[in-house]
Amino acid sequence: MEKIKIKHVGFDSWDREVFQTQKGTYVVDISLDYSHQNMRLCTKNNNEFDGEPDTALKTDAFEIVDDFEAEQ
Repeated sequence: MEKIKIKHVGFDSWDREVFQTQKGTYVVDISLDYSHQNMRLCTKNNNEFDGEPDTALKTDAFEIVDDFEAEQ
């Protein structure tokens, strides 16, 4: 199964690392561990950058990239 690519787009108002998929969906790491070793990814409520963490995701289904274009 191909992993979903996400790129870092900033930090929300709680200093949680926010990522975005190629389709524009915001994903947030609620672990506050910026090493990416023990990420706990969730969607963002209403897909808003500063929205509350919503649905838990399977972190191993995602791959962090620097640039979507370079990874194709």
